[in-house]
Amino acid sequence: MTIIQLRYFNAVCQYLNITRAAEALQVSQPAVSNAIRDLEQELNVKLFYRVKKKMAITKEGEYFYEKSLQIISEVDALSSSMKEMAENGYLIRIGISPIFNTLYFPQIIMSFRAKYPSIKLSIEECGSITCRTKVLNNELDLAIAVTNDITTPRLNTRDILSTRLVYVVSKNHPLAGLQSVTVEDIGDAPMILSPQGSYSNALINNLFKSRGMTPNVLLYTDQATSILRMLKGNIAGAVTYMGFSNFDEETVEIPFSQVAPNIRIGIVEKQDDFLYSDMTEFIDFVRFNFGNS
Repeated sequence: MTIIQLRYFNAVCQYLNITRAAEALQVSQPAVSNAIRDLEQELNVKLFYRVKKKMAITKEGEYFYEKSLQIISEVDALSSSMKEMAENGYLIRIGISPIFNTLYFPQIIMSFRAKYPSIKLSIEECGSITCRTKVLNNELDLAIAVTNDITTPRLNTRDILSTRLVYVVSKNHPLAGLQSVTVEDIGDAPMILSPQGSYSNALINNLFKSRGMTPNVLLYTDQATSILRMLKGNIAGAVTYMGFSNFDEETVEIPFSQVAPNIRIGIVEKQDDFLYSDMTEFIDFVRFNFGNS
């Protein structure tokens, strides 16, 4: 059974006349007749019968016609999608935390665009927890996110780097000389924290809660420029990730002693989802570049 045979069969069902079906299909009459004959032989049923020299569809033919319409509709939709993909390229929707995008990924994203200009990327900035939820809900194709706390088998992860959570302050901050910091050290001092939906937000809030404390959050942001402005004014300390102080030599990073030092960041995708070739190119490019950095 072929798609061409189904198309010929559908035309005959529409016109109930071999000649008119052949004319509509712009093929020869024998081609249509042979297609119907071959289908009947393969399926071992009669699809049409004649009543007073007119064609009519059998009960089996009516059932086959209904199902064949669905098949042809799906084939046409698939063909259209594949042609559109070939012409326009596949858009990869990627979620990433603003702080990760700033600290670790800007050069890699730019390098990928330069090497694969035909592959379209749509970058959405959101916290790790939010990004992963959007991957599960098919709102994003991939996420670059923290993978430590992923427990659902519905997500597949490919770790690409390790980092750690740090408390960043100006060099003249009262805590600047500490080798490590606890939530008790921070106390009710003003703090800059990532917005809700981020891994660090949930972790720090749970850590304070476990100590019967509440963080004094002055600002929720992952934007590096806003964080630096507050730090340089010695207005608050910021909970963020290792490497942030590279932006300004007047700031220092203090690791959290109460938090596991190894925070894994990786590419997150939905388990068993089909990976388009463009997505595979992106995943391999990111993993290779971090593996060789």
